Amino acid sequence: MGDPEFAKVGDLLRNADAGFANQEGAIFDLSRFTGYPAAETGGWLSRATAFDRKGHQDVGISLVFKANNHATDYGPEGLVETLGNLTGAGLVSGGAGLSDSAARRPVYLDTRKGVVALVATASTFPPSSVAGAAVVRQDRTSRPRPGISPLHVRKVRLLPPALFESLRQAAGPLATNEGSAIRISDQVFRQDEAVGTRWEMDSSDEKAILGAVDEAKSGKPKRYLL
Repeated sequence: MGDPEFAKVGDLLRNADAGFANQEGAIFDLSRFTGYPAAETGGWLSRATAFDRKGHQDVGISLVFKANNHATDYGPEGLVETLGNLTGAGLVSGGAGLSDSAARRPVYLDTRKGVVALVATASTFPPSSVAGAAVVRQDRTSRPRPGISPLHVRKVRLLPPALFESLRQAAGPLATNEGSAIRISDQVFRQDEAVGTRWEMDSSDEKAILGAVDEAKSGKPKRYLL
């Protein structure tokens, strides 16, 4: 807090009813950690020790966003330890959890002005960061997979009918039909009135996220464990 301009930011957070921030990376003691760095990131950064955890509260942060591209830098084990340390430090974290349902659900912070709800998700992340449900194999049920709440999106190229049909013909067997669209490798093309580009959300992700928002807006917050 030696920078006076940064100190002003701290004053704003400390005087707010709810201080909110994105919590990037991991919080655990690397010397005691028994997990492994993730393949996608190689173990980007670990911010361990009580000093760092206390630092969140010292600057007035009480609510943190854990759905981000560095949530699983140290795999699901690192995320689990981080979530436990955030809870132990008295911080409310959203967007990640010990299962897909835990990562999706809203989290709540009690303030002097009322309850603040947070629904967190990320659209940029390593594929292995996505939280998952338990899996049943050979009459045995696994534990669910810790991870983040994902919002899968894809970039779609829009083409007028004549150009769209020319592309379909040129691609031949390389084009995969997807209803009103075709996919060539990782690129999706859809017929439209003019050339353009748009981003489309995965419908199941959208439904889950909006469902969490509706739950948070209901005025009847549910209390969950991690």
